[in-house]
Amino acid sequence: MKYKINTEISLFNTYDVVVCGGGFAGFGAAVMAAKEGAKVLLIERTSGLGGMGFIGGVGNICYKGNVVTNGYPFDTMISLMKKMKAYGPENDYPQIINEKYGTQDNLFDHNMLPIVLQYITNIHKVDLLYHTEVIDIIKCKDKIKYVIIHNASGTQAIKAEVFIDATGNGIVAMHAGCKTLNDDEFYPDMLKSSTLMFLRKVDLNQKQEVLDEAYCDPKIDIPKIQLFYEADDKISYKVHSNISYDTTTGKGLSDLERDMRDKIPAFIRYFQENISDKYKYDYSPQVIGFREGKRILGDQILTSEDIKTHRKFDDAIAYGNFTIDTVYARENIDYYQIPRSSILAKDLVNLFVVGRCLSADRGAMSTARIMATCCLMGSSAGINAALAVKKHKNIRTIKTKDVVDILIKDSLDKDFMREKLSKSTQNTSAK
Repeated sequence: MKYKINTEISLFNTYDVVVCGGGFAGFGAAVMAAKEGAKVLLIERTSGLGGMGFIGGVGNICYKGNVVTNGYPFDTMISLMKKMKAYGPENDYPQIINEKYGTQDNLFDHNMLPIVLQYITNIHKVDLLYHTEVIDIIKCKDKIKYVIIHNASGTQAIKAEVFIDATGNGIVAMHAGCKTLNDDEFYPDMLKSSTLMFLRKVDLNQKQEVLDEAYCDPKIDIPKIQLFYEADDKISYKVHSNISYDTTTGKGLSDLERDMRDKIPAFIRYFQENISDKYKYDYSPQVIGFREGKRILGDQILTSEDIKTHRKFDDAIAYGNFTIDTVYARENIDYYQIPRSSILAKDLVNLFVVGRCLSADRGAMSTARIMATCCLMGSSAGINAALAVKKHKNIRTIKTKDVVDILIKDSLDKDFMREKLSKSTQNTSAK
């Protein structure tokens, strides 16, 4: 069935760069584009910035070891979070958190995160538009001219020279007709999701009251569990799903949320009976932690083989070091590079795809999707976009070196950034 919506669409505003999605990738993109002189709008469908670090309650930077530098936006965020005493545990881990359940470096207060990120965007005069969905685009041949949005004001259009899709699900790219990458030869199954619950310490041993004992089957199959330290005698309790949902679809996401939320009473009862009865359920974040959405075809597909062999790229604009984290195994790796060609949407002259929806196979995406790496990807796209607007050039004609030079100049540890983005004379890839 086909239908048309008869409505008059007004122009909200015109910008140099429009960033869609306010997670770490979009945050990095918007800040660096604005820092380089562009007029920038950042669109976010929820109530604040930070993506899974905010609405998903994921209060830790998945990184092997302490984060050294990941570009100006990320470095500034860490500095301010430390100033607010919202980064890193101030006390020892609670006794129940040990090697059995795993500990984590680079912890932060997820409730403080959107406040700090918004403060940084304010400094750089980034316009913000919360509670806003991107529902379509208007393009002319191979160039996007407008994104169509919907919010409490109705349906409106926003014009820009360059667009950056940081939605995690490739929403802008999908509306623009971009192809997606769904198959993976080595990792055919989608990444499984997890749910977080926040527990607070209580004086008396007490089991959580439940709505229905039928929800709390003592024989429930509890998959992988992780515990993390939180401030003020709280811990976060993560349970991984043992079912793979198709989180590239609306129904799959909805079914995932429903299933995992239904199981929270059983998860809590399991915790109190098998781990500790001195903690009580406090709250859960707004969304379940899903790890995969649509991956968009770009000029080049970053592969898990590129990651494992530490392939060097002539157009390297970001790096990462997190494990390849699939349903099959967690494979430890060293630092790897991400090329600019994997964040350029194929066949469009003014669209970047950054963060979880970059052009990568499932294995490569499983490591590149983490906050620090996404923020660096977005930062590079933002610089590239601003330079293209400033020089009245196509985004692909901007030299990668010019982007990297700005990344290095603004980084906390310039030598580290320079080393990780160094080129190889033996292996060439993109422009």
